[in-house]
Amino acid sequence: MPPGAGSGAVVFVHGGGFAFCSPESHERCARVLALECGLPVLLPDYRLAPENPYPAGLMDVVATIRNAFAVSAPFGVAAGPLLLSGDSAGANLALAALLHEAAAGRPRMAGALLFYGTYAGDFRTESYRNFENGPGLTTAKMQRYWRWYVGDRDVSADPLACPLLASDEALAALPPLHLMAAGVDPLLSDSIALHQRLKQLGRGEALMVVPGVTHGFLQNTLDLAAAREALAKAGAEARRMAGAN
Repeated sequence: MPPGAGSGAVVFVHGGGFAFCSPESHERCARVLALECGLPVLLPDYRLAPENPYPAGLMDVVATIRNAFAVSAPFGVAAGPLLLSGDSAGANLALAALLHEAAAGRPRMAGALLFYGTYAGDFRTESYRNFENGPGLTTAKMQRYWRWYVGDRDVSADPLACPLLASDEALAALPPLHLMAAGVDPLLSDSIALHQRLKQLGRGEALMVVPGVTHGFLQNTLDLAAAREALAKAGAEARRMAGAN
């Protein structure tokens, strides 16, 4: 809860290959984002793969956003604009939750902040080839995490597992998005492809590609100016989204 927090909140879905990390691992990143956007940032836990494959984690995120203000009111969070955010696998879950709730006829959220997300199970993209061996995240690691997440399911036509498969109508109906990607990342092409889809639909989102940084760099705000600057930009976008509602 930042000092003088406004009404509303950001629900931040942590990444970690659908199988690792926790609210604790992403606490500093969430705190910096809260200070930058002036809103409380809620860090939900969710069931992890491979013990709990798709759609368990997604359904936990959906439950969180449906109950965000009810469960956070005792801590001083006031109902208002609700935004989603997520990094890596968490960005997949956040975007899929937006698609799920729109299909269910739920009220549209104020917007979403999506950081270096994985949006499809296609490991043949340019960035997966360019950064096959890292540094940091590798193509082989992502393939393993994806197998853990989807289990035995065939998700080749499922936009709630692979949001890039969503229809034009579903993407056009999304709330405003802030898209950010790392320049040295096997997942870079996923963000580029999502941005191109949105651009073709006449939407105005920009894609912020931070050059020279690797996947997960937002975890390094203590030492990396680029991480602090990226979260400052995301915070400004969150304030804009919240103020428009």
